[in-house]
Amino acid sequence: MTKKIIEHLDKLNADCNMTAGLEAKLSLAVGARVMLRRNIDTKAGLVNGAIGTVLSIAAQHVTVQFDNVPAPCKIDKVRSRFMVMKNFYVYRRQFPLILAYAITIHKCQGLSLDCAIVDLSEEVFSDGMAYVALSRVRSLDGLFLTAFDPQSISVSVSSLGEVNRLRKTHRPDLPLYDIPHISKRKRKLTGVDKTVSPSVKKVKVNPSSARDNEDCVITGTETPAASPFNFHSVDVQWQQSACQELGLQYCTQTPVRPGGPAVPLTRPDMRSVRRVQGDGNCLFRAFSYILTGSADQHIGVRHAIIDHMTNNAQYFLGHHLVGYDSIQSYIASTGMDQDGTWGTDIEMLSLAHLLQTPVFSYSQQHGQWQRYSPHDVDRQLMDDIHQRSMYLLHTGNHFNVVGSIRKS
Repeated sequence: MTKKIIEHLDKLNADCNMTAGLEAKLSLAVGARVMLRRNIDTKAGLVNGAIGTVLSIAAQHVTVQFDNVPAPCKIDKVRSRFMVMKNFYVYRRQFPLILAYAITIHKCQGLSLDCAIVDLSEEVFSDGMAYVALSRVRSLDGLFLTAFDPQSISVSVSSLGEVNRLRKTHRPDLPLYDIPHISKRKRKLTGVDKTVSPSVKKVKVNPSSARDNEDCVITGTETPAASPFNFHSVDVQWQQSACQELGLQYCTQTPVRPGGPAVPLTRPDMRSVRRVQGDGNCLFRAFSYILTGSADQHIGVRHAIIDHMTNNAQYFLGHHLVGYDSIQSYIASTGMDQDGTWGTDIEMLSLAHLLQTPVFSYSQQHGQWQRYSPHDVDRQLMDDIHQRSMYLLHTGNHFNVVGSIRKS
């Protein structure tokens, strides 16, 4: 078994995206261009994807001058866990840096560059990706195309339709674009709470029934309201630790009742519900409220969730996402890295796995709790019963925060 694990680990080490973003062997030199692979301080600009130049290297830290940060920064080693095989994990301690003389289109979002060499010779698998790459430079004088294949560019069908509409209205002399027929890929989620009760039933929410201020469509399996679980909410120590891990700013203790290992998980007390804005970010705002005491850091929460999915691609692709060949293709096709994109069940699973803290979501429509466990199936039930957890209220297609539960 040990030999098999080592063989699997050697294969994973070829791609740091499969090893929580940490290289097994990091080769750096003073003057090397590097990218940060962790959110360290989002307010200071030390976020996953920040690019800089190595100034010095020591045993305990690497000093980097990042392009978007005025002062040099000392980057310490971080410790992270990733799965090698089912039920076998590796804990790795390494500097969260990789060489970055070239980067993917996904990672260059938000950058402003004086010059860039862009390669668009291979298939660009999502609408607007070519625009993202080409618009990173401040002027055409700084743009160098090494290769360009027009057949590789993906164009939004809805955008073509809008251009045609405008041409019909304002420029009928111009020809209309042909609209290709593209079938949508369906996403299947597996592994959500299949061990709680034999009376589990499937639930699907129709997006067409959502109101304008509702912003998350969810499918999955739900657990009965009467369950062996307890209402044991997170406390201030958990909040501060989680904020430090995610690079968020702790604001104040979340006003929720702590409950405890002996408090049965019944229905939410609706008077305790903390409501968040329904602007497409409600799931991330709710998590931000639980983590920091404020819903305003939802962008940082979204990025932390996406980064965790990217750095643990094998876990999510092998266990939860079916129909995608990479996390990048999932993010690109759903626009999950964009502000205002609805959060889904996979993002709930990602945060649960990242913080090793279960997430419970109560469906007001069906009167049941749905559990998202960070643990392996063999450990889920016993571990989740006694662990502190995050609690959400799912109403229509909107998420709020549950502050307490009714007395049984």
